[in-house]
This record gives sequence, C-alpha cells and structure tokens, in this order.
Amino acid sequence: MILIEKVEEIASLLHRYLKEEISPEERVRLDAWVNQSAANRSLFLEVSNKAAISSEVKDYYHLLQQIEAIRKRHTDNRARVIDMFSKKTVWPRYVAAASVILFITIGAYFYFGKEQPRQVATTSATTPAAAKDILPAGDKAVLTLANGSQIELNTADNGVIAREGKTTINKNQDGRLEYNSSTTDNAALAYNMVTTPRGGKYQLVLPDGSKVWLNAASSLRFPVAFTGSERRVELTGEAYFEIASSVMKSTEGQKKRPFIVSVNGSEVEVLGTHFNINAYREELTMRTTLLEGSVKVTPSGSKGATILQPGQQAIISSAENELNVIDKENPGMAIAWIRGKFAFESTSFKSLMQDLSRWYDVQIEYEGDIPTKTITGEVDRTIPLSELLSMLEQMADFRFKIEGRSVKVSAR
Repeated sequence: MILIEKVEEIASLLHRYLKEEISPEERVRLDAWVNQSAANRSLFLEVSNKAAISSEVKDYYHLLQQIEAIRKRHTDNRARVIDMFSKKTVWPRYVAAASVILFITIGAYFYFGKEQPRQVATTSATTPAAAKDILPAGDKAVLTLANGSQIELNTADNGVIAREGKTTINKNQDGRLEYNSSTTDNAALAYNMVTTPRGGKYQLVLPDGSKVWLNAASSLRFPVAFTGSERRVELTGEAYFEIASSVMKSTEGQKKRPFIVSVNGSEVEVLGTHFNINAYREELTMRTTLLEGSVKVTPSGSKGATILQPGQQAIISSAENELNVIDKENPGMAIAWIRGKFAFESTSFKSLMQDLSRWYDVQIEYEGDIPTKTITGEVDRTIPLSELLSMLEQMADFRFKIEGRSVKVSAR
C-alpha cells in the first residue's frame, strides 16, 4: 500500500471511530494498527484528545490554529505537509474539524517518519507519571489445544500456529484467530478454548465461519470442526457473535444446523444472527441482547424458553433462574465495547467498577460503603485509566486514587 493510501485508510478508520460509525471489522483493523507500536498508540491517543476538544473549534480561524499547532510540531518547521483542503472550506461541526486535524496529523506522522519520538498531549510512556498509569486492554489471549498445550496468541507469529487433525489454525495479519476445517466426519471431537485475561480481548473465526469477539476475562470452548447436527460452544464472561448460516445433508434433504451457546446451564440457540451475551458470574445475571435475526433463550432446567426479536434483551437471574424479556430502546449499547466504548444505562456503580476492573486489570477498593448511585452515559475505553476516572469524577460525586494496580474509591 503506497503512503497516501495508508494515510487515507487510517484517517478514514479514525474518522468513523470518532463518529461512532465504525463496524466491528473496521475496529479490528484499527486496533491492529494501534497495537503495532507504542508510537501508533500515542498517535491514536493524541487524535482522540484532539477530537475531544474540537468542539471549541467553532470557526475557520480556530480550526487553522489547531492545524498549525500540529503542523509545526510534526514537520520540524518543514513546509511539506499534505494539504488536501481549500481555504474556502468551512467545517461547522466538531467531527468534521477533527477529521481535518487527524488527517494532517497522520499525514505528517507517516511523511516524516513514525519512528521519531514526538511530544503528545498525553504523558510520555517513559516518564514516572505515565509509569504509574494503567493502559486499557489490548489483544491478549491464550489458546488451549486439545492436548492441553497452550499458545499465547498476542506473542505468536502470524501464519499457521497449530493443526488439530484436518483443521488448520491460523493467526492472520490482523491478529485474528481463524479455523479452517476440511472434515465433515463424525469422528471424536477435539476441543479448543480461547481465554482472555483481565485486561485482554480477542477476535476469532470459528470453523463454520462464525465470528466471535471476546471481551476481557472471558473464555470460549468449541470443537475444532463442527461435524454433527448442531454447532455448540461454551461461553464464560462476555462475547459478541455474528453467526454464519450452516446446513447439513440428511435423508430428508438439507437441514439448517442450529448454533447453540451454553452459558452456566442456560442456552442461546440461533440459526444465523448477531447477538451479544454478557454472563460474568460476579454480575449475577446473564443478558442476551439480539441485534439481528432471532434467538431462543432457555434457562437452565429447560423452563420458560422464549424467542427474542431484534431489539430485545433476555435477562436470566442467577439466584431465581427466572427469565425476563425487555425491549431495548438502543440495543446497540450492548455492543458499545466492540466500538471501544463503555456504555452505561442506569448501571449500578458497583457493576460499572467491575467492568473497569476487568478491562484495566485492577482491583477496586471502597473506602466506606459501596455507592448505590446508578450511572448513565458513554465514555471511551481506549484511554489510560487516569483519564477515564477523571471523566467519571465529573459524572458522579466520587474520588478515585490509583495505587499500583488498585483503585481506591471514596465519597467527595
């Protein structure tokens, strides 16, 4: 890919990220670029910060000030920065202004060498202040093979990393795990498991082509080839699924093979759909949110099964094992984590902090009683923990203090 095409691709992905229109596939490509180097992550954080303050860019004069500041910093007083914009252009909204800034920032970054150290809005990773900060989760996971051996996926080289019978396991250039199976035999099944740690996330493509995004502190156990009348996997934690349609031949002709997710005894059955399951044990509920298609949710004990329609969420309580269905005004909030956001909708403060604990791999310590307040809002989860806590302090009457890998919470 030539230079200008690379600049345009990254700028386009960041622009869609800022507008909250980025697709899961695009998010994977953006994350892969961000995780390629510390310099890429620093640039991503700077662009995000510029976007956050771009609401102050209310006219062309202020926009030029923003552009000129970045131009001077990145060009070292050299004039050859790619300028794609007419002086007659007016950008009335902050996202448009931010897109100009990020394109020139990225253009200068690629044009003048991404390996040069740069001053950015966030603290340099080499300073003592930054060393105390805690970065968000990255692509980290462990693959456990059928024989019990384990592969750290974030450090494994791209290409073929293992073989299980007639199934080849690849790590592609985006860091995604892909299973390619050439068997349809009903032989004894071999199972693999992908586990993300606290502070980790991962994406994989199952043998049938279904795509799965695993959130932090989660695991998915699955056969290396789907050979029977159904496709069954086991989940702990949280995952977003895009299920591929699958058929099998029988004496009665072709039949669709259902895809079944087992979660702590409960089941979610689908034929081809997009949905999210949140089933962390400490949350005491299992939430299945349907975005497209239809799914059947069955609590453990096979009682009270129900079929969801798009926009609905099924909630199963761990204590009573009861199933309730609610209509979600904005079901997309359930997969805000795929877009790099924390989304809270009348979320308890404790649940919010558990989410942060898993994502940043920190312990939460309360000084006094656990607050009963609920939180509604959306914040970026690609920023360092200190920045996110500063935002939360403005949303709620609490103080946060980072000590090592612990966060102390106290009332103001």
